[in-house]
Amino acid sequence: MGPLAPAGILRAALAHPAAQATAIALASVALRAPFLSVPLITDEGGYGYVAHWLGRGLALYRDLWFDRPQAIFLLYRIQMHLLGESTEAIRLGAALYNAATALVVFALGSALGGRRAGGVAAGGFAVWSAAPALEGFTANGELYMALPVVLSILAAVRRRWLLSGVAAGLACMVKPTAALSLGPALAVLLAWRPAALQPALRCAMGGACAVGPFVAHGLLTDAAQYWYSVVGFRVSAHSAFSVGEALLADLRQTAPTALAAGAPLWALAALGVAKSWRTRQGAAITALLAGAIAGAAAGGYWYWHYYAGLVPGAALAAGMACARQGSPWGSRR
Repeated sequence: MGPLAPAGILRAALAHPAAQATAIALASVALRAPFLSVPLITDEGGYGYVAHWLGRGLALYRDLWFDRPQAIFLLYRIQMHLLGESTEAIRLGAALYNAATALVVFALGSALGGRRAGGVAAGGFAVWSAAPALEGFTANGELYMALPVVLSILAAVRRRWLLSGVAAGLACMVKPTAALSLGPALAVLLAWRPAALQPALRCAMGGACAVGPFVAHGLLTDAAQYWYSVVGFRVSAHSAFSVGEALLADLRQTAPTALAAGAPLWALAALGVAKSWRTRQGAAITALLAGAIAGAAAGGYWYWHYYAGLVPGAALAAGMACARQGSPWGSRR
């Protein structure tokens, strides 16, 4: 066996799409390994605290107050049950979850622009979703929201509208600003269909099926506290509608570092938008990125991890910049 045979074998193995996606997913976990023991940020501590006491019989909104829907605490509770409640366990659970998101980004990028686009999108997502300057290595709401957001668009691209609606509903139950991220992209995908009413109804039905149990739980537990937690407090004290000058003040503080840290990704995403926004696949990704920016701004304070919510759309746009001409998305399979 020649000296280059191992490298040749590795290249041959990685030529398969499944092997490429798996390698990127594993790399996304490895990139987070140095940060597993870094102390938890405020959001992680809050989510972990609520999940801990939910597992001991206390009720969200009645015994435990937090200005979020239930899904983020359910995800925390599941991973803490499986992996433990230490800082390392919480971060490892987030890393594995993020690896699953990288796989879906690969699938969506490949469906929209071919294998090269999928590889670039998933690779860009794996790297910048863990960026320290974006608090990307933390187990934040943006990380848990990304998987159902990307899955919803992938299902819509594959015309599985009921599943798309279910994923969209779950994304909103992780973080309500997912509606702003997903809404424009799903609208674009529906607008290109000659008969969009039936798919739109199926999507809405799926969303209602996903959201309904969470809403029912909140109303049956403590309707007033539930409403204040997920709507009243957000509108009156913690959103772009209420924070006033803090919105721009935080943006001036965090944007220079976030833009510099993600400069290669943002630049390639801008190129992808310029190249493909007139096509249906490019328009959908452009709408996703624009919606993510609107969703981050709606939070009001532009915390560092808000920028992590832009990474899936930016990574997919970057993939479109590297896509070969003649996307397979519109072809008949």
